[in-house]
Amino acid sequence: MRTYELAALFRHEADIYQKGLEAVRNHIKKYGGTIVKEEDLGERALAYPIKKATSGHYMVFYSNFDPQQVDEFEKFLKLETSLLRFLMIKSEED
Repeated sequence: MRTYELAALFRHEADIYQKGLEAVRNHIKKYGGTIVKEEDLGERALAYPIKKATSGHYMVFYSNFDPQQVDEFEKFLKLETSLLRFLMIKSEED
């Protein structure tokens, strides 16, 4: 298992944000990952509109994953409608 960092930018609407947050948490567990730590960076204005949104809610997840499951998890992230953008990288904390 390796530690990965997932920086996720959610839509700022409260109900969409909560549904998206729960979906990401559930799918981390579904793909065999465990959440080590979560950081809520709050709502911020965007430098430029993304999908007509001018602000978003930032979250950072630190998770342990089997490297073979990361591609499948990223496919889910690409299809999640509450996410505006995401970046998943291998953490240096390994």
